[in-house]
Amino acid sequence: SYLIDGMDNNERFLGGIRFRLPKGMTKNVTVLANNYSAEYGQTSNGLFNYTSKSGGNDFSGEGYYNVRPGPVIDASSRFAQTDLSGNAVKDGFQRHQFGMSLGGPIQKDKTFFYFNAEQTISLKDNLLNVPELGVNTTVQGQNNYSLLSGKVDHNWTDRLRTTLRLHKGIVDIDRQGGGLTGGNTFPEAANEQSRNSFTGALSTVYNGHGFTSETNYQYANFDWIYTDPNTTGVPSVNIRDPQGKTIAVLGESFGNFDIVQRVHQFQQKFTLYRGDHTIKVGGGIIGSIHQDTRGGNANGFYTVQLNPQQLSNLRSQNIGRNLSYRDIPGDVEVMSNQVELRPNTFDGNQMIYSLYVEDLYSVTNRLNLTAGLRYDYDNLSKAGAALGDFNNLAPRFNA
Repeated sequence: SYLIDGMDNNERFLGGIRFRLPKGMTKNVTVLANNYSAEYGQTSNGLFNYTSKSGGNDFSGEGYYNVRPGPVIDASSRFAQTDLSGNAVKDGFQRHQFGMSLGGPIQKDKTFFYFNAEQTISLKDNLLNVPELGVNTTVQGQNNYSLLSGKVDHNWTDRLRTTLRLHKGIVDIDRQGGGLTGGNTFPEAANEQSRNSFTGALSTVYNGHGFTSETNYQYANFDWIYTDPNTTGVPSVNIRDPQGKTIAVLGESFGNFDIVQRVHQFQQKFTLYRGDHTIKVGGGIIGSIHQDTRGGNANGFYTVQLNPQQLSNLRSQNIGRNLSYRDIPGDVEVMSNQVELRPNTFDGNQMIYSLYVEDLYSVTNRLNLTAGLRYDYDNLSKAGAALGDFNNLAPRFNA
């Protein structure tokens, strides 16, 4: 589970991170591996809580540019590496990363700001290699990561503080065709993946006599366009040579898988200090609206096979990387054709309700005992049943 300042930062379909908080906006990272406070839950694995930076009475900032030049100085390697999105890359990969941050007072001792911006550009080469068509060329792709963050803190009194935090992430990942060591997907059938997010959080903390109250609200959206084809409104075509080997992938990318999420989160936390006891009580609600679309190509997914004369004619045209499904002979043999008649769309809401209570008892200055209890209810736990799973009680004990 990923959190920013204790609030949800998860893509709520597959569970990955929604917004990658840059180092320039990160004050510290807390990793909770096991047996952590009942304040945290909804994961059976570890938890990462990123604390964001705030401005102060003095202006401060930084700017940087970091480059991996790539083939200018890189030695050739047999082993593929990965880019920031986890996709495999090899020779020809280079990265440019630059950013800046600035923080300081809007009104001294009262209102402070902090702003961070980061841009990462990754260039990567694939090889389009189809000897049967006389094609052997490099296809270059580009990944872009734009991350913007801003934070404003205002002290109403010595005890009352309100924080507004905003994040915007724009991520475009290029699938340019070809392959690491050779491939037959032509640029016409290439596509991009987009992961765009926005997060806005409002937090108010009151430090009273013997207690602390924290009230949080957060709105977030996440648009994950898994496949954005370079060519639209046309069929998808696999071309085979006379021996039945696939030598070219053309037309539109095969189908789609798009996710749109809108997330609202509310938290209320109290911490009470009573002698040797520190008592935490709180709860929260996460409401997610999902719209997921998936399906094949409604214009058809064709597999065709060339005869020797058709293959020879196509090669003699010397079209190269610009080969299109329109260049296929009209009398080619169609081996199969599939048409998506009804792409599936899922619309649904997920509601998670959480409550917790915990007591940390300082027995001595060397020994702490912590006992807590957490309860979560997820409306999706009912699946196809009439009732959900209401018995998610999680006791915690720590010495």
